Amino acid sequence: MKKGPRKNILFFLIFILLSQGVLYAQYFETIAQLKGLDLKIDTLRYHPNYDSSFKEAFRIEGEVSNTTIPVDWVVIAFGTGDAGIFNPRSMYLSGNNLDYQLYDSISSGNILLDYNAASSLDDLIVINVGGKTGYFREKTSFEIEIPSGQFVPSGLYKDQPIAVELWGLLDLTGTGPQTTLSIADLANMELLDSLNFKIHTNASDVIRSAIVEKNGAFDFNSLPYKINFGTLTSGDIEEADLVIEATSSYSVDVESLRGNRLKHTKVAEYVNYTFTFDGSPVTLPAGATVNLVTNAPASFSPGDRYPMEIQIEATIGFVPAGSYKDILSFTITAN
Repeated sequence: MKKGPRKNILFFLIFILLSQGVLYAQYFETIAQLKGLDLKIDTLRYHPNYDSSFKEAFRIEGEVSNTTIPVDWVVIAFGTGDAGIFNPRSMYLSGNNLDYQLYDSISSGNILLDYNAASSLDDLIVINVGGKTGYFREKTSFEIEIPSGQFVPSGLYKDQPIAVELWGLLDLTGTGPQTTLSIADLANMELLDSLNFKIHTNASDVIRSAIVEKNGAFDFNSLPYKINFGTLTSGDIEEADLVIEATSSYSVDVESLRGNRLKHTKVAEYVNYTFTFDGSPVTLPAGATVNLVTNAPASFSPGDRYPMEIQIEATIGFVPAGSYKDILSFTITAN
């Protein structure tokens, strides 16, 4: 009969100890907080020809209610986001990734890591609070950079959520502020606050095109492209390729200045020619736009290649000597 009350007392004591542990953890969350961080950063636009960057400013604020526990140092750590790795981080659109990075500053090159992944204080944002209690305010920031050279489908890329944690080195024993901080001190820090934020970036429609010799390599510097027949001979044929890379669907139009004719550069004399695009003959009225491709899907390296052929008429007839030319203007438009 005496064993029953002992079991009740033991259960009661364990319950009290567990409750005190929860209250102690909750108390640290009332010491300082992350403030002013935009929970959806969506001001970035990306073009593959340029690095894109953005600076996000925010702050740390101490809680007025904390009158007893001084804060010596705080560090801010950043999770991996959807990529699951720190270098590179990635935003995603329908299985396509746009790589980016978070730095304390782009100029420093210090990539921001998670609290548990940090091997150096350079991997975190570090702030010396100086043993303050109650309300304090510390401003800070981080920078986002999306490196150039990523030729990806246009549209809205997202990375979400990205965890941000605020950790603090607290003076729990009242020995006075700690004036220096080392990587080993991270083991003695307490989690003070955490939140998640998102990064959204619009990748622009981008079209890259070139006219190159038949089956030639893609060359951005090939425009304008000149076809030179040399001495004109009836039935002569010259060939070239139009190569297109596009991050969205696109259309192709062409306009002939003279309309299927080469004009003498000094007098009103002409030599007719036929124009074939992607295997089909195309009539080119002078000064009129003619559609060649209505709605081609996005195309990436090595791009879409459209063979073109120009053939001089079978019988030239009697025409004055000299130079003859026509100008074909191609327009590629994102749909």
